[in-house]
Amino acid sequence: MQLIRRTILSLIRRPARSLLTFLSLLVATASILVMLATSHSSAAAIAKSLSDYDVTSFRMVLPEETWDTDDHVLTSEVRKLGSVVDAGTMQLPDGSTRPVPLTNVVTGAKESGFVVVASDLGLRTRGASIISGGYPRASAPDAQESLDRLVLIGREVATSLALNFTSTNLPQLEFQGSRFTVVGVVADAPGESLLGSSIIFTPTSGRAAGVLGHNRPIELTVAPNAAEAVAPYAAQALFPAHPASVAIAIPPSETELRQKLSQDSSATIGTVTLVMGIATALGIMTIMQIAVRERRPEIGIMLAHGFSRRSIASGFLTEATLIGLAGTIAGWFIGVVSSAAVVLTNGWTLYFPPEVLLIPLAGAVLGAISGTIPALTASRIQPSELLRAS
Repeated sequence: MQLIRRTILSLIRRPARSLLTFLSLLVATASILVMLATSHSSAAAIAKSLSDYDVTSFRMVLPEETWDTDDHVLTSEVRKLGSVVDAGTMQLPDGSTRPVPLTNVVTGAKESGFVVVASDLGLRTRGASIISGGYPRASAPDAQESLDRLVLIGREVATSLALNFTSTNLPQLEFQGSRFTVVGVVADAPGESLLGSSIIFTPTSGRAAGVLGHNRPIELTVAPNAAEAVAPYAAQALFPAHPASVAIAIPPSETELRQKLSQDSSATIGTVTLVMGIATALGIMTIMQIAVRERRPEIGIMLAHGFSRRSIASGFLTEATLIGLAGTIAGWFIGVVSSAAVVLTNGWTLYFPPEVLLIPLAGAVLGAISGTIPALTASRIQPSELLRAS
C-alpha cells in the first residue's frame, strides 16, 4: 500500500509528463474500440441486409444424368412440398466465365453476352419475365424450328443487336458458328441484371450448343427461414434414387455472415492494434527513461536512506503499470461512448467482441512491460556516481 501511495505522489509531482502518457494510452484505446465497434456493427448490418434478400432462396445441384428429364417432371414433387414456393433449372455463369460473341445474322451487328441455361420454371423461380415472344414449346407455332435451335435473349443484348421481332419472322443469332432462332426477350428479376446481358438456352438447345454443365442446378424459393428444414426433403423429392448425391447450397444465416465479415476485418484491425500497442509502449518506455534520468538525485537519496534496489525498481514498475491501467480504463469508457455515437448515427446495432473487456488488463500489462527497462535502469544507479557528478 505504501508503494502505491508513493507511486501516486510521484505521478502527481510530474503532472505534465504523466498526463502525456495517460492521453496517449487513452487515445490508442479509444481508437481501437471505435475500429472494433465499427467493424463488427457494420458487418452485422451488411449481414442483415444480405440475409433479407437471400433467406427465401437456395440452390440444389443434381447429377449430370438428370439433364435428360423434363424440368416440369423433375421438379413436380419438390413443388408439392409445403414450404416450397417454386423450383426450376437455372444454370448461371460462374465468376470466371467471360461473355461470348453473338452476331445478328441479318444485320451483322455484334455484341457479347453471358451463357445461361434456364427452363421456364427456372425463369419464374428467379423472378425474371419474358417481355416479348415466349418460351420455346413443342406445341407453339414457332416450333416449326427444331427445339434444339430455339433460344431467348436478354433485353439489353436484344437492344444492342437491334433484333427485330415480327409475327412472321423471328431473328436469328450466330453463336460459336451455329445459328439459333430467338423466340423471346427476357427481363431479369428486379434488382438483378445478369439475364439481361445473356443468351438463354433451354435445356434442349443447351445440349445442342454444348453448354450444359456437368451438373444440373435447380433454384428453389421457399417460405422465409425454411431453407434449412426443406433442403433434406427437397433432395429426396428431386432425386429419390440417390438423394445423398444432391449438393445443397444454402445462403449463410445472418449470424454466419456477420462472423465471416468480422473475421475478414480482424486481421487488419489486429495489425493496426499491434502497431499502436508497440508505438504506445515505446512512448511509455521513453518517458519513463527520462523520468529516471531526472530523478537520479532522488534515487540516490532513497538508496542512502536504506531503500533497497528492488523497492526502487518496484516503484517505477508500479508507476508504469498504473499509468497503463488508468489510461486504458479511461480510453475504454470514452471508446464505448464514441463507438455508440458512430454506430447509432449510421443506424446500426452496436456490437463488441467479448475480448474488449480485457483491454484494461492489457493496458496494465503493456505499462508493466514498458516500465521494465526503466525500472532496471533506476535500480542500478550507484550513489557514488551521483556524488562524483555533484
